[in-house]
Amino acid sequence: MKNVEFQSDGLWLVAVQPVGFVLFLICMVAETNRTPFDIPEGESELTGGFHTEYSGMRFAMFFLGEYAALIVMALFGTVLYLGGWHGPPSFAELAARTDSLTGLLGVIVTSLFWLVIIAALLFIVVYGARKLKESINHLTPIVFGLGGMALILLHVFGSLTGLEFLHLGPVWVFVKVVFLIFLAMMARWTYLRLRVDQLTSFAWKFLFPLALLNLFVTGIVVMLIYGK
Repeated sequence: MKNVEFQSDGLWLVAVQPVGFVLFLICMVAETNRTPFDIPEGESELTGGFHTEYSGMRFAMFFLGEYAALIVMALFGTVLYLGGWHGPPSFAELAARTDSLTGLLGVIVTSLFWLVIIAALLFIVVYGARKLKESINHLTPIVFGLGGMALILLHVFGSLTGLEFLHLGPVWVFVKVVFLIFLAMMARWTYLRLRVDQLTSFAWKFLFPLALLNLFVTGIVVMLIYGK
C-alpha cells in the first residue's frame, strides 16, 4: 500500500529504478517458464515429463498454471513499478506541484518519463507498419501502440475537461497488466530458447551481480537523501 501511494503523484518507480524493473521483467519471464527460459517445455531436449506423459485436460492444466502465474507476476510488477491502480497525474495536479523546487523537478522527471513512453509507442507503431507487409503478425504491435496512444490522448482530454472517468483504479491495473504480459509475449516471439548452461551462466554471472550492485547503489542514494 505504501509503495503504491509513493507513486501516486505520477512518478512511478520504473522511472526511479529502471535497472530493477528490467531485472524484474527478466525474472518474471524466467519464473513463469516463458521463452527464452522455457527449458522445462523444451520438447526437443526432453524424453519425459508432462509433454510425453500427459494429454487432454491434464496437459492443459500445466499451461493454465503458467498463464495464471504470468498474470500474478504482472500484477506484482504493476504494484511495485507501474504505480499500481493510479493513472498518470492530471495537468492540474502537475501545475500544483510547480510551487516548490522539489515539485518542479518531479514535474520535469514525470514529463520526460511520459515523453519516453510516447516515443516508444510511436516506434512500435512505425516498426510494425514497416514490417506488416512481411507478416500479418506485425499487426499486434501496431494495435498495441495505437491503443496506448489512444489511452494517453483520452487521459489528456480528461485532464483538460476535468472528467474523472480515467481515474478508475481497476482500469489502470488492467492496462498495466496487459502491458507486462505483452512484453512477455514479445520476448517469446523474438528470442530463441537458452540451454541450461547458458541460463545458469547468465543468471549467476550477470543478473546476480547486477542486482547486488543496484541494491548497494540504491542504499547509498537513500542514505544520502533521507539520512536513514
